[in-house]
Amino acid sequence: MSASVRSSSDHFQRNKPLDYLRGLMATSIMVYHYSYWNDVHVDAGTVLGRLGIYGVSIFYVLSGLTLYIVYNRSISADFRSIAEFFIKRIFRIFPLLWLTITATIFIYNNNVGWRICFLNYSGLFGFIHIGGYLAVGQWSIGNELVFYVFFPLFLILSKRRPALFFLLLALSAVAGLYFAFHVLNTKTDLASQWKYYINPFNQLLFFAGGILIGYTGQWINPEKYKTPIFTLLVLSILAFAFYPVTGDSIHIVTGFNRVFFFCISCLICFCFYHQKRVLPGIPDRILTFLGEASYSIYLLHPLVWPLVAKLKFTGLSVLSLAFLSGITTILVSYFVYKWLEKPFIKCGKRLVKIQITRSDISFSDGHHRHL
Repeated sequence: MSASVRSSSDHFQRNKPLDYLRGLMATSIMVYHYSYWNDVHVDAGTVLGRLGIYGVSIFYVLSGLTLYIVYNRSISADFRSIAEFFIKRIFRIFPLLWLTITATIFIYNNNVGWRICFLNYSGLFGFIHIGGYLAVGQWSIGNELVFYVFFPLFLILSKRRPALFFLLLALSAVAGLYFAFHVLNTKTDLASQWKYYINPFNQLLFFAGGILIGYTGQWINPEKYKTPIFTLLVLSILAFAFYPVTGDSIHIVTGFNRVFFFCISCLICFCFYHQKRVLPGIPDRILTFLGEASYSIYLLHPLVWPLVAKLKFTGLSVLSLAFLSGITTILVSYFVYKWLEKPFIKCGKRLVKIQITRSDISFSDGHHRHL
């Protein structure tokens, strides 16, 4: 495969609305946690309570969708293209993950053994010890790493064996339904069943849903269906906000409620993906930045909180503390994204390009020698 085809994933056209949605979800999860840690009531009947749970689920849908968009043309059934995918993912995920784990150990004075440290720093906790994560929110990154193992298979089957592709999608859905109807129990709260909820196979259907949205996108003309898509988006948001369920969060992750919120999460992502409207000026820049820095916002806000919370003795109100925590998180995330995330992302891409160039030179030399 030529370098021009291989590197196509580096030059895809960014979808601004997906950045908006990613930034909004990261911010909503931050607000949810800051509210919860300030003893503000956020149960399944509140919009914030639902975003606190399904904001992460929407991240999974966005992850599957974005990866499909970026790598659909570049990944094929050969070792090199798959290796390039994992190299880029490693440089994208691990630098900030390592920083977060290290900061968590120091801030919370965690006395952890070598095995837990190894599983966390290697990313293997999501495969071997699901509940063994150290940083708040890190469990979802462990799930992402598990999903990455499946992703090349999804992509290769979608191009070569569509029947097996849809079978794999169906199996992902069956796994999610099994947890929703048989593993998780509505008679006890979600906190006591957390280790079952965060199981990657309970979350895989969202990632698979994102891949399916990307796969079917080739058959949809967003310009032709602009008004219906926008209408569907509004209805989906209203359904998410006003669906009649209250109480502990366990009630929105089990039974038919789980099916409903899965469908709504996918519909919202579907509509944002096909929504070509871009906001003007400052709103666009703010939401685009929040989307780009969403990984930092998501992982760093639990680290900012204990530092800002020490200001409680000053008499600041709960709202003031939450606002200060949010602003501090966004500022820290800006610098971390600029000085840590972006350089490592570029480093991963540069490493892949070097390997491509070397392989093309080797192929050319071998070809000329053969001639």
